[in-house]
Amino acid sequence: MIRKVSIMKPLVSIIIPVYNVQDYLVRCLDSVVNQTYNNIEILIINDGSTDNSKEIIQDYKEKYSNIIFYDQINAGQASARNKGIKECSGEYILFVDSDDWIELNCVEECVQALISSYSDLVIFDINTIKSNTIIKQVTGTNIFDSESVPWNKMYKKELWEGYQFPEGVWYEDLGVVPVIVGLTSKKVKLNKSLYNYNFTRNGSQSHQINNDKNMDILKMLQIVDVFLKGNVNENELEFLFIKHIVKNLIIRKLLVSNNINNENILEAIEFIQTRFPRWENNSYYNRRRGITSYVEKFTWKLVKYKRFKAAGAFWKIATNFN
Repeated sequence: MIRKVSIMKPLVSIIIPVYNVQDYLVRCLDSVVNQTYNNIEILIINDGSTDNSKEIIQDYKEKYSNIIFYDQINAGQASARNKGIKECSGEYILFVDSDDWIELNCVEECVQALISSYSDLVIFDINTIKSNTIIKQVTGTNIFDSESVPWNKMYKKELWEGYQFPEGVWYEDLGVVPVIVGLTSKKVKLNKSLYNYNFTRNGSQSHQINNDKNMDILKMLQIVDVFLKGNVNENELEFLFIKHIVKNLIIRKLLVSNNINNENILEAIEFIQTRFPRWENNSYYNRRRGITSYVEKFTWKLVKYKRFKAAGAFWKIATNFN
């Protein structure tokens, strides 16, 4: 059954954590304050920025009455987002990272999709910005293809009751977003790219290699497993582990490090082999095709035989050539 958005538009809370993004913040805030949907509160949490981000926020706060500004000592992005969740008043929540931006119709499209489908969660597609290239990333509604990030989704606020982003770790998104997606039955997919992810900023976590911090991926998956084991399809949960341990942690993080840590690689292998001993038979893993998939699988074969340096060298050469 389809229904139209009522005259009384539900309040949407947009939560924006900010840390040292003075060169990107104006673009982000302009995309939020100029939304076609007008019943919005904008919660901006400055996480101890040392550049001019705070001054930019204060300037916008003077111009827009629906901006709520919180200034805290640096405690990390997870802490800033949790502050926003705690303080927000909206019926729905949307997260935006301060170096990214959203399409001007993002909120309106999401609210319409949620109400018309009687859903609690909407997931939409992403524009990934790499140099001067825009790559459209099509997502799904499963725990492994909806992306383990909070910002390509709009949530009914009640979905966050009892949950928060793990603090003091890297990859905190992974520790909570798949849990909410996996445990939410009423969700809808919006086939529109409404979020612009800025992959070009060198200071972002996506570009950092830290062998010890990268191992936080395993800690986050342990949390996910506690909540989702027995509550979601085991094949889908297994593939989520494959994506984040084999494809991301081992191949794209640990192997490309200038100082390959064999112990970390062995720990990651043991982690997935213990939880999913037959993961190489996973149907989602084996149905994948294309050059990148073949390169990943050959790299993994080298890893299995503990030829870590050869695997890292092959991956770098193959991906640079491709």
